[in-house]
Amino acid sequence: MTTIKGELLEGETETGMAAAAQGGQYGAAAERASEAKRALRLAVASSMVSKVCSIGLQAVSIPLFARVLDTDDFSAMMVYFGVTAWLSLVAIGIWPTVTSIAADDRRRGQLAGVLTVSWVGLSAIFASLIVLVLVLRPVLEQSGINLFSARHYSLFTAALVCYAMLTVLSVGEAVNQGQHRQHVNNLITAAGSILNVVFILLVTYFRPPGEEHVDVTLLFVASQAGFILIRVVNMIGVVVRAGWPHAFPGKAFARELARNSWSLLQAQLAVVFLQQGAVLLCYETDMPRDAALLALLFRANLLLHSFVYMINQPLWPIIHRNMLAGDWQWVIRIYRKLATCYVAYGLLAIIGAAFVGGAAVSLWTAGEYPISNKLATLCAVYFALLVTSAASTPVLMGAKAFVSLGNIGMAEFLAAGVLCTILYFADAVSFPHVVEALIAANAMTALWMMPTQAIVRLSRGSLDAQH
Repeated sequence: MTTIKGELLEGETETGMAAAAQGGQYGAAAERASEAKRALRLAVASSMVSKVCSIGLQAVSIPLFARVLDTDDFSAMMVYFGVTAWLSLVAIGIWPTVTSIAADDRRRGQLAGVLTVSWVGLSAIFASLIVLVLVLRPVLEQSGINLFSARHYSLFTAALVCYAMLTVLSVGEAVNQGQHRQHVNNLITAAGSILNVVFILLVTYFRPPGEEHVDVTLLFVASQAGFILIRVVNMIGVVVRAGWPHAFPGKAFARELARNSWSLLQAQLAVVFLQQGAVLLCYETDMPRDAALLALLFRANLLLHSFVYMINQPLWPIIHRNMLAGDWQWVIRIYRKLATCYVAYGLLAIIGAAFVGGAAVSLWTAGEYPISNKLATLCAVYFALLVTSAASTPVLMGAKAFVSLGNIGMAEFLAAGVLCTILYFADAVSFPHVVEALIAANAMTALWMMPTQAIVRLSRGSLDAQH
């Protein structure tokens, strides 16, 4: 009888503990969902401010650049704006690794050491690269490559220095992102954009009397100075908040960094070669106007993608945290909403381009680089394809499926490379033909590969959680 009584009491105790644990799990899930919702709302609201400022920067800078620079200087400036894509390859694995560590409360003690090692290591790499570029200047200028021409070598060096500083300082923003402080990053972008406008206007309107054109190197530095100043302030705040490092990361961090770097390097290479490779294809074949139009296309895509970035950037660490907690149904609901919104956004872009695309581009470039509505619609189709697969990006990053992102990126790059090579040998390189090649490459690869990979991981996670 005692045994039976004891078993009953034990059973009642276990039942009560299980119910309490289940209630605790539901409570924790609800708290995580509430925290994620607050963080996402704050990030989106601040991102709206950031994007308005970024759009204002583009609305002011591009017409001014087109007006105060000749065609060669304007084209060169657009090309060198792409230097950031090449330099970001060095830090491509550091950003998500630092963000994931900052997002994981269990690894909070590692953050100060990881932050120190990251920015010191990047600084050393970029300092060595800048010295190498200065030492090899005579050789590079005589190489016959337009990118290293003597006329614009100072612009190339200035772009390298500015973007090296921005890349190093962006490690602080990676920490903010992992700590649900994406709104701080958005305000940094907003403040930097405002300062950039001020500096650009100062350089433009206070140039020496009688000079028709502005020095392109000085104008480039003015267009980046605001971002640099604000990110310096942010980096100081992040270092103070993280504290003094008591230990530095070891082999586990090195392995994680190497794995993430290799996978994301592949994905970023696709972006670099698809965008800057396409621009350089026209630039090196003595088609500066087409190169400038392609650079403007990618800049326009970046602006239109602002709506996507302001959601995806803060969302993937939140998705990562909910995946770790097993809240797969929440992630699935978010994915469905994203897919619906992004597809609708792409269709609206196509409709808008068909009616006012040409006029918008003409207004944006101060009438210097007009295109037809038909060509603007072609560009909008390319944007619509990109934004359709963007709903899968935060899911794959949240699942740390960086290898899949890398493989998809490389597949798209190879497809685009083959098509652009055909255009080159057929002597058919032009702005519309390159855009058509990019559309075909994306349709053959990322457009269906990204959603497929995301759905597979969501399905597996949901089934594992049920069992």
